[in-house]
Amino acid sequence: MNESLTIRQFHPDDAQGVEFVVLSVLQEWGFLPTAKDQQELEAMQSSNPFESFFVAEDPMLGVVGCAGIIRLDDSTCEIRKIYLLQKFRGKGVGYQLLQTCIQEAKNRGYRRMRLEVNPAMALSAPFYLRNGFALADSDGSSDRVVYFKNLTEI
Repeated sequence: MNESLTIRQFHPDDAQGVEFVVLSVLQEWGFLPTAKDQQELEAMQSSNPFESFFVAEDPMLGVVGCAGIIRLDDSTCEIRKIYLLQKFRGKGVGYQLLQTCIQEAKNRGYRRMRLEVNPAMALSAPFYLRNGFALADSDGSSDRVVYFKNLTEI
């Protein structure tokens, strides 16, 4: 990872940077933000709608990546908004964000982590598979590809 980058907890001053990262990545892939995206981004302006949220910060550019976790139930959380500007991919920053969220989920007592990916973003699948996520069996209820990670394995 770039030595000058830091991974840290989100604070409300980061909201505009997070919005820039999320919208930039969505645009890169040809997507418009969903209503859920808009709702979460708007909520971040005043309060953090996530149980825990982290940013990757470059000292010169500000927020260049983000990721957060939300509670689904007592044993399962979901990682959401794991986005990284293209210039910073392949340098270990995404891995650090992911590992930070996994450790936070473990610290909070979660045993499983869920992840949804738009099928058009299939290029990200090898990254998640390398990091211990397994493709979930589809029940046909979502147009997303769903992965799970067991957090109780060493």
